[in-house]
Amino acid sequence: MAATLPNMRLVLIVRDPVQRAYSEYHMKLRRVQREFDFDTPEVVAACTTLLRACYPPFPQPGICRPAVNDTVTEAMLTPAQQCLAKRFTMVPGLLRALNTEEKPLKAALCMPADGQPTLACLRICVNMTARRPESVGVWESIVPEEMAKIRNCSYIQDDQPRVRWGEPGCWPAGVTSDIRANFLIRGIYMEQIAHYLKYFRKEQLLVIADTDLRRNLNSTMQRVFRHTGLPEHDVTGINEDRLHRRMTLQWPQFEVQSGWDIHSRYDPMPDAIRDTLRQFYKPYNARLFSFVGRDFGWDT
Repeated sequence: MAATLPNMRLVLIVRDPVQRAYSEYHMKLRRVQREFDFDTPEVVAACTTLLRACYPPFPQPGICRPAVNDTVTEAMLTPAQQCLAKRFTMVPGLLRALNTEEKPLKAALCMPADGQPTLACLRICVNMTARRPESVGVWESIVPEEMAKIRNCSYIQDDQPRVRWGEPGCWPAGVTSDIRANFLIRGIYMEQIAHYLKYFRKEQLLVIADTDLRRNLNSTMQRVFRHTGLPEHDVTGINEDRLHRRMTLQWPQFEVQSGWDIHSRYDPMPDAIRDTLRQFYKPYNARLFSFVGRDFGWDT
C-alpha cells in the first residue's frame, strides 16, 4: 500500500477498548448463534448456482453416499461434496456437519429429479459460504486468559508497555490478532499504529474517537474532509437509521454474516470485570493519548 500510495491520508477511528471488546464479543455471539434463513430466493439462487458448478451433470436422483448411519470420512465424500468443500477449504466443517447434525444431512448433497437443492442441501451450502465453524466461550473466562497472554507477550520500553510479535505463544509478526479468538488485543491501538508508522509519516494519520462522530458528527467530519483533502460537506442530516438503510441496501447479507447489529442490545458487563479491564488498558491508553495529544476519557 505504501509503495503504491506513499502520500495517502489515513483515518483511524478508535473506541473505548473495554466497550469495543465487549461489543465484539456479543457480535460474535450473534454470529455463532444466529439461524440463517435457508429458503429465501437469494439463498436458493446462490446455492443452486454453486452446487451446479460442482455437479456436472447432476447426480442420479436418489443416489447418495454414504448411508445415513455411516460415519463420514473425507475418503467417503462424493466428488461433488469434495468440490464444494475444497472450494471453500471447508472439508473439516463439512465432515463435522454431516456427522453431528440430524440424519437428513447425510443426504444433503443429493439432488432431486428437478435439479433443485433440498433444504438440507441448502443448510450445508449456507454453512460453508456464510457461516464458518466458530465457537465462543464465557466472557468471565475469556478476559483473564487473554489478559495473561498479552502480559506474557509484553515488555517495557521507555516506561511504556509493548507487545512481542512473532515469539512462541504470542501473535505472529505483523498480525494484530486472531479475529476469531481474541477480543482484547485489538484495543491496544498504539501497537497497530506503530506498524503503520513504519511506512507513513505521523501527519498522514488522523485519529478520532467514535464518540466524536456520535456527539459532534458534522464538525468531526469536517476535520476528516480537511485531513483527506476532500471538499467540506454538511453531513448533519445523516443518522444511524439512514446509515443502516444504506448499508442494508448495499450489503444485504452483512448483518447475517458478521453478527453486526446497529441497534444491538445486551446485558451490561459485570462491574468487577469492567474495573479489571480499565486498569489493564490504562498504560496502553496512556501511550495512545500521548501520541494523539488528547485524553479520550476511557480510564474513568
